[in-house]
Amino acid sequence: MFSLSRIFFLICSLLIAHDSFAQQGLVFNRFTTREGINTNKINCTWQDERGFVWVGSENGLQRFDGRKFVNFSMFDSATRLPPTGVDEILDAGNNKLWVRQGTTIGKFDRSNFLWKKTTVQTKVSIKTNTGYNLFTDSHGRCFLSIPSYGVLVYDSTRNTFTDHQVPLKTPPLWPVKNIYEDSIRGHYWLVSDSGLARYDPGNKQLHYRGNNPNNNPLFNWQHLTQLRDIIIDKEGNYWISYWQFKPVENGVTLLHYDPLK
Repeated sequence: MFSLSRIFFLICSLLIAHDSFAQQGLVFNRFTTREGINTNKINCTWQDERGFVWVGSENGLQRFDGRKFVNFSMFDSATRLPPTGVDEILDAGNNKLWVRQGTTIGKFDRSNFLWKKTTVQTKVSIKTNTGYNLFTDSHGRCFLSIPSYGVLVYDSTRNTFTDHQVPLKTPPLWPVKNIYEDSIRGHYWLVSDSGLARYDPGNKQLHYRGNNPNNNPLFNWQHLTQLRDIIIDKEGNYWISYWQFKPVENGVTLLHYDPLK
């Protein structure tokens, strides 16, 4: 599942590679409320192994089978998905989906359409308007980043997110927003307003600005703060979005970094 910023990265990559894609003759379709989607304001999408596209919007969860959209937000039961906006959809394994609705997180069963809420366990109370972000890695683990608190990991035995035995480290006092896994190298990239950090679980080393023994330029650039997301493409290029404060106007900036140049 891609977040909106990661979808933005994908669109940029498509534009950059326009010539090669044009030769393949790809066709893009546009779906709106006229085709049955419940709103044109889409928060997230995810496609399963059967080809179904799951769509999360401010009006709930839908599934698209190539012909029609089916709604799954219900009012009548605690085992049904709440009728509120869906912000994130991720694969939870075992034919289930992680569905985040603001600060409410649960698993949605794709076979029987039942939903089960997951608790979030923290040592101190969290503000209800704080930003949550989910991330699943190649090992099937699910992480929850709460910028005002830290990073938690899902404990399946207790059906809760906890900060006990989290298998990655974060810089002290850094409000981590998003996590990206470089599954080829086995690294985890941590996105924060304070900058960019990288954790290597193999040697348990954490590198960031102020702790950069290899002099990685990504950690040295002083303007690289207020980060939103990062993606590494198949060619090894880094695509980083961050909020840049300009004298006249503010805006999101996309940075391309080739470590071989």
